[in-house]
Amino acid sequence: PQVHDFSTLMLVLAPTFLVIGYFMAIPRWTMRMVPLAMGINGTLGIQEGFSPSFAGFVNSSLASVVGVLTASLVTRLVRSVGADFSARRIVRLAERDLASQTRTEPPLAVPAWTGLMVDRVGLLGARVAVRGDPDDLVAQTLRTMRVGLNLLTLRRVGPPRADAPAVGRLLDALRRYWRGRGEGDLHARIAEAIREVAATPPTPARREALLALTGLDRTLVPADVRTEAA
Repeated sequence: PQVHDFSTLMLVLAPTFLVIGYFMAIPRWTMRMVPLAMGINGTLGIQEGFSPSFAGFVNSSLASVVGVLTASLVTRLVRSVGADFSARRIVRLAERDLASQTRTEPPLAVPAWTGLMVDRVGLLGARVAVRGDPDDLVAQTLRTMRVGLNLLTLRRVGPPRADAPAVGRLLDALRRYWRGRGEGDLHARIAEAIREVAATPPTPARREALLALTGLDRTLVPADVRTEAA
């Protein structure tokens, strides 16, 4: 009787749904909280007017439960891919985007790339929680984000391909690397590009390009290879 308008209804429901929303944001709890939230919403059956029909309440509640269970069972029976396949597909899409950014004109803006990769990390969250060993795929995706930021910075401030053949060869090697056609000696390509950019007149763009190349070297080339080359 005390819940008579929207404000009081919001105050009554807020504690429950705030807790559900909090756990829903945690990847390992997402798949459990979503059906719980849907079930509570369906069971409440909020309407404009009060209808004291117990039979209607039981009917709608049972229908919600049966519908969720049926959907879960059918999904398990007909789904042809698992969480592992879906997670690795997201990682492959990120690597494919990296390959395309070596030639795309104009290159993607850094904020757009960051937003895209953050979305993909979010998509990975629920899948790697089901998979059981999330660290490798999440780390690989975050590594891809860092590489993309360095690549886009190099494309934005680096010298044009016509004036910097070593940078052009590096971009071609990176494209082959992300398309799975052999990586070659990435450290040598990056070192060659660094020497070429370092030989240009000192400017803020030159400094950013050198930082981007160094970031690519530290992210893509194993530490032992860099040590041996040094």
